[in-house]
Amino acid sequence: MANLRKPTKACTSFSPPQPWQVQQVLIALKESISELGYDPPDPVAVESWAVLIHSSMEAPYRKYHTLNHAFELSEGADADPIETLSALFHDVVQYSVDGDLTDSQRDILGTSIIPTDENGYELSKESAESDLAMVLSVFGRTAGEVVVGPNAPRGGNELLSAMIAVRCLQSILNPQHLLAIVACIELTIPFRSIDTHGQSDSDRLRERLSQTNEEFGIGADNIELDEVVHKAVRLSNRDVAAFQSPDSALFVSNALKLILETSPNLLSRKPFTMEDYLSAVKGSEHFFFRSGYT
Repeated sequence: MANLRKPTKACTSFSPPQPWQVQQVLIALKESISELGYDPPDPVAVESWAVLIHSSMEAPYRKYHTLNHAFELSEGADADPIETLSALFHDVVQYSVDGDLTDSQRDILGTSIIPTDENGYELSKESAESDLAMVLSVFGRTAGEVVVGPNAPRGGNELLSAMIAVRCLQSILNPQHLLAIVACIELTIPFRSIDTHGQSDSDRLRERLSQTNEEFGIGADNIELDEVVHKAVRLSNRDVAAFQSPDSALFVSNALKLILETSPNLLSRKPFTMEDYLSAVKGSEHFFFRSGYT
């Protein structure tokens, strides 16, 4: 495996923390943890999580997957603390947009991931034997699989985001709450089809939750696992609501943000051609087709 990486973008250049935004994340984290019945978390730790979320989601190339997007999802959570925590963490990793993981993200993930020769990362053997094994089980992933990078399967951003969430929150939350957050983040992998057995992504998630619950002795009953799936479905529906709204102006606005996010050359001060623009739209065509918007 390659040990040296060649960043594809200036992935270590981030906007300095904006105090009001960090404070907003900090309040949401503290309130959600309190609503779950826990004592106040260590202030240094929770502030570091807020800064991590801010620095990840306000990176230079982010236009759609920003803090505003996370806040919109959490505001629609009807004060459900699991959905709020999931919304805050679910997009901290956007590998192809940011060009790489941040130093903070790599520090948290540690040796659970290994750089590949193709400018990506794969899951290490240690990831399946560590505190993150439960996350891999919920996502149906195994050690040795490429998680982000060229030709990586879908869901790598969500998987790494869930791994980061667990690493941050496991000192506070019990395994059942962590399981619920991981499930909510997993179901934000968008626009997956019904499989050949007639199962939806939520059906498949429910099966993996049962297996994970039993394998790791988490202790949730069937009613509790069903409720986890209901929370995950609510969050995932809100996550793509802008692309399934009958409001065409809302769709166009968010579509443009997504196109600019995946094609930062359009934001350059240098002139771009119509070919550049059409290429950017073409690159997002699969996403819009899967959204079902007509």
